[in-house]
Amino acid sequence: MVRLLLLIICVIQAHPDAGEKLYAQARKNYYKIKAARKVSHNQLVDLACEFAHVQDVAPQSYRADDALYMAGTIYLDAYDRFGFEKDLDNARKYLNRLWKLYSSSRYADDALFMLADTYRARTRNLEKALFYYRRIVELYPRGDQVRGARYWLEHLKAKVHTVSVSPLNIRYWSYPRYTRVVIETGDRVVYQYNRLPGGRDATERIYVDLEPAEVKGKAQHCVTVEKGYLKRIRMAQFARSRVRVVLDLSSTPSRYRVFHFESPFRIVVDIFAGTEYTAGDELAALIEGLGKKRKPSSVPSRRKEVPKKPQKKMDSEKLDAVVVIDPGHGGHDPGAIGRYGTKEKDVTLKLALLVKKKLEARGISVVLTRSRDVYVSLEERTAIANSAGADVFISIHANASRNRRVRGVEAYYFEKTSDRDVLRLAASENNVRSIREMSDLQYILFDMVARYKSRFSRVLAEYLHRSTLRKVRQLNRTRDLGAKPGPFYVLKNAVMPSVLIETSFISNPREEKLLNNRQYIDALAQGIAEGIIRYLRERGRISI
Repeated sequence: MVRLLLLIICVIQAHPDAGEKLYAQARKNYYKIKAARKVSHNQLVDLACEFAHVQDVAPQSYRADDALYMAGTIYLDAYDRFGFEKDLDNARKYLNRLWKLYSSSRYADDALFMLADTYRARTRNLEKALFYYRRIVELYPRGDQVRGARYWLEHLKAKVHTVSVSPLNIRYWSYPRYTRVVIETGDRVVYQYNRLPGGRDATERIYVDLEPAEVKGKAQHCVTVEKGYLKRIRMAQFARSRVRVVLDLSSTPSRYRVFHFESPFRIVVDIFAGTEYTAGDELAALIEGLGKKRKPSSVPSRRKEVPKKPQKKMDSEKLDAVVVIDPGHGGHDPGAIGRYGTKEKDVTLKLALLVKKKLEARGISVVLTRSRDVYVSLEERTAIANSAGADVFISIHANASRNRRVRGVEAYYFEKTSDRDVLRLAASENNVRSIREMSDLQYILFDMVARYKSRFSRVLAEYLHRSTLRKVRQLNRTRDLGAKPGPFYVLKNAVMPSVLIETSFISNPREEKLLNNRQYIDALAQGIAEGIIRYLRERGRISI
């Protein structure tokens, strides 16, 4: 019997999954393209065909469903970049093939949701969109896309109120390589979006249609920006009950994404120019052995430039990196307030300034999302991090609980979770009134690189949590609450590894007093800084 088992193992090893080798090569080429500064339409189509070929050659391979998912998403990426209808047709073809042939795949409900999105948001075919949303609810009632599907089923069928919009409803942050535009409607609205290729003036355009909606005041509005590569924002009554918002760009973006937040309802457009640096690019560098250091891209004027010095080993080593520190809350948003009146916004700012000082002493460039007591929206916080080309994004908070005896230190990286305590905490940090509202959000479909970013973020969270806990335990017998996943907006939309750290419980009277103690605050800042430094030193060796 033992010999028979050994023989079976040998046969399996001698005849590996036929699709694995093809998939590995396609994945290697994928990372090459992700790391490239410019990508042609032919490169994307060839790459999509490589992944599709895996399923053609080895339909029984355990990589077949993954390969179809990649083929569909790459064709969709090509459509968003270049606007060829054939790419959209091919994306739909492979996504349909995925859920029909591999219905038990973990990607099946993602494929259905993406299909529904292509019809709802790209070509305004709401009947087809409703079909795919219904299939998700029917076939995958326990899947992670069912909430989003139910939301759109309810919303597309329901009678919605006409919203009024004007340039005053639009906020934007535009930098040389990254732009974020936020359209605030207040009430929920159906929206569609697409890219328009350059016209006579070679202007690239991205538009978002809102329906039912009307323009306030005049029939047409135009806001001239001329900042970064966002030239202007135009708004017009495109049809009787439809408003179109058009973003005119000075160059072709590498990619863009459109999604929404609730409470209040707002639509976010993120546009990336050139190479979007993510954890996936680090992986590409490891695979290809490129070994070249990335130069930080242009950053907001808040950034303090640090002159380069010769690198030394051990504690005197200077690390070439950009870190964005985000002091939670601020201005009219005090965050949690302790029994003795301590405000979370004051604690987080004090901590952030100390962490900045400690990191800059190591030659690290640091950007703060706020350096004084002002309100900064969740959208602006990650816009600052994305525009800075940051290597790391850290959001600092002080925890709170209904139970005043709870104490401890914990760190979070972005992922969905069903843990009710984590959802409740995320609701408060996300400025959401209830867990239900947060659960109704339409989560972005992450591609492969985003999943790798999550891995880097998890390691960063573990390093940060351990070093902070080690420092504060010298002064306080606090609890180890761990590093865990959580659906925090401020982490979700950062394109670099990112962590939210809850330093201590401001709701616990003892820990509230410690948060006003200079020695304790310094220990917290030292722990956070050491965790960041360890990650920056070791990120090239992180196992994927």
